[in-house]
Amino acid sequence: IKVYPWVRAMKIAKERPNTMIYSIYRTAEREADYEWACPLIRPVGVYFFKLKTRKDIQVASLEDAKQYTSAVVKGNIYY
Repeated sequence: IKVYPWVRAMKIAKERPNTMIYSIYRTAEREADYEWACPLIRPVGVYFFKLKTRKDIQVASLEDAKQYTSAVVKGNIYY
């Protein structure tokens, strides 16, 4: 098993035969690009994390979160 940055893993899987991406999420946009073998894991929820020391950040809803800068993994389904 080799671990690559997400975008590179998707590129390699498209170009190299007999390559598998373990945790890819199935979407309409990706449907034609991959052969879907079987589901191995269930989709998980989306979570926001903050430093314990940042008591000033209070997020109870997506609307609350919109005032803050957030980050995601490039190429991830949420990107």
